[in-house]
Amino acid sequence: MEGSICRIEIYFVESQNIVLSKSHTLKIYVRDQAKIIQHPFSTSVIFDVESVSQGEPMLLSVEEKNEEIGIGDFKATSTEQWVNLSSKDKSECGRVKVSVHVMSIEDTQMRRSPEKHPTEVTDCPRCSYLQKISESQQNELLSLEEHKSTYSDIKQIIKEYYSVDHIPYASKYIPDIEELGVDLPAPCHGKSSQITKQEADHLKEVIIGLTEKLKVLQLVQDEVKTLRQQLYDSHVNRLNLQTTIKENTEQLEAKCKEQCKKHLEINEDRSKAMQSLLDQQHVYAQKCLEVDQLKSDLSTLNANLQQLKAEQYNFNTMKDHVSRLEAELKESSGKRDDLNNEHKKTLDDFSASKLRQNSNIESLNKEKLELLDQIDQINKQILSQKHQNEGLNKENTELEKEIRQLEGEINILVDENKEIEHSRQAALEKEDHCIKLHRDIHEAAQKFESELENLSKLNTQLLKEKTNVMDDLNKLENVLENKTEEVQDLTRNNYSSLAQCTILEQQICIQNDQYEIRKTIESQTEVNEKIKDILLEEISSMGEQLKKQSEECLLLSKNVENCKKILDGKNQEKNDLLKIVEELKQVKPVYVPVRGEQVDELLAEVLNGRIDWLSIEMKRESEGNYTFGSKDIDMFIENNALMVRCGKAIMAIDEFLKTYIPIEIHKKQLTKPESKLSIKFLAK
Repeated sequence: MEGSICRIEIYFVESQNIVLSKSHTLKIYVRDQAKIIQHPFSTSVIFDVESVSQGEPMLLSVEEKNEEIGIGDFKATSTEQWVNLSSKDKSECGRVKVSVHVMSIEDTQMRRSPEKHPTEVTDCPRCSYLQKISESQQNELLSLEEHKSTYSDIKQIIKEYYSVDHIPYASKYIPDIEELGVDLPAPCHGKSSQITKQEADHLKEVIIGLTEKLKVLQLVQDEVKTLRQQLYDSHVNRLNLQTTIKENTEQLEAKCKEQCKKHLEINEDRSKAMQSLLDQQHVYAQKCLEVDQLKSDLSTLNANLQQLKAEQYNFNTMKDHVSRLEAELKESSGKRDDLNNEHKKTLDDFSASKLRQNSNIESLNKEKLELLDQIDQINKQILSQKHQNEGLNKENTELEKEIRQLEGEINILVDENKEIEHSRQAALEKEDHCIKLHRDIHEAAQKFESELENLSKLNTQLLKEKTNVMDDLNKLENVLENKTEEVQDLTRNNYSSLAQCTILEQQICIQNDQYEIRKTIESQTEVNEKIKDILLEEISSMGEQLKKQSEECLLLSKNVENCKKILDGKNQEKNDLLKIVEELKQVKPVYVPVRGEQVDELLAEVLNGRIDWLSIEMKRESEGNYTFGSKDIDMFIENNALMVRCGKAIMAIDEFLKTYIPIEIHKKQLTKPESKLSIKFLAK
């Protein structure tokens, strides 16, 4: 092949220790050329290269998303070769089997590609070789002008035969007489030129046998056409089977997904019901906290009462001081009577409010008991729902088992598809055997060429001798024409019979495969019908269960609506209680100073003119010493202004209240037991 343009054709066969998918590509490098085999790997790659030497190295790389996974080298020899792949780390990552065919561009016309359709017509290698022989011997035939008439008649017969539309030789070059290898009778020296009876009988028998062979050949050609059509139909049926199997699996997957969606919807409904119950419990806890707040308000009111009693006790102790100051007492007696009247009124109002609060507490306790009963009922409903959920979980487990069984059956179907693919690979191997047979035919044709050359030499010698015996040959021309036709038919029958035998073997294998496929399809249809019946029964049972669950959900929703109505009534009562508490809180307390003490009187004027200090405890320890919340402070008068000493700092009373009131309020909020309870509840 050196010195001429050669064609290298490369096919992908199989791979080991490496899984090739749609994301992989095979890139092949031959000299400066690079070509890609993409998924599916049944396609071929063709390179046209000048002067290829046997064993010339070539490269193959496997890439995934433009990244090289492995690379290996192989040789330009017409065989199947394993290419060992190595990664960038120079470690082995698998191997790929490749079929390489090195040939001249003229030889590619004889070769049949493994991917051609069964009904395609390929070029006959024998006809192409005869065309070459005709070009070499055409000059010799033209020189024989004496026998122009006999040759023209034989050529006319050959044209009539080649006009028949036979499969491998259609529209090809019509060969000459000498190309067909017909032996013309040689002159017998010393014998008569007439044909004997034995020769005539022998020729008749040969003619009858050749006519029968022609009939058989036509029948075989018809059978070949029908078998090719059957091959095509079997391929189409195989593809249809694969599509039906895929559709059945997709339908089963869709049904499984629908069942899973239904289960998810049921679980969501359950979670919503549980969430509503938790919300009710949360509301109940909030009401308990509000009751605790009311109790704390009552405790603060009791503390105020105790403070008033302590003030009364202090008032009694100061009677001696009052006796000394009788003049001032007479002036302030009227004021004291007024204060006593106001105090009595406040006590009466307080007692009335206390009675109201006691009645409210009793009503709240009753409501608390009612809520506890409702919670018990709700807990019972939750237990019943849990039992129902357990039943549904069991049904879910049963459905999952059935789904696993279906997946196993699907895996079995996948294995059967793999067996079908193996049979397809076997058919491809048989096609490779056909290619090898064509090569053998090619070698036989070469031998036939050499024999034809020898015959042509003999024919030239015979033609020289024919000049002396033209009269005898003219009588035998008609017989020779018949013989040439018979020889042509016999030679063609020899070539076509071999190809027809291989085709018949392939058709027998294909018929066996079709019979097995029909059996598997029938079994698969029976299994699919059983699965459909089981799924329909399961779907009907699931529909009944869903109806029952929907009825239960309606009952639960009604119960939830009733609970919401009860909660709305309780919220209204709570708002009424809060309004009462706010009205009680709106009664402004008054800081009462000690008579005759200027610091305390100035402090009373400042505090009674403000509202923001009311939530902070202000207590007089001694003259000039006070506790303001958590602070111990000293007060004194400087330039007719009340000053405060807090630690080492000295400031006016207004500045002190402005800075320390928000600090003390914040501290009180942090140390409140109610806030701790609410934080704990939120954490739970």
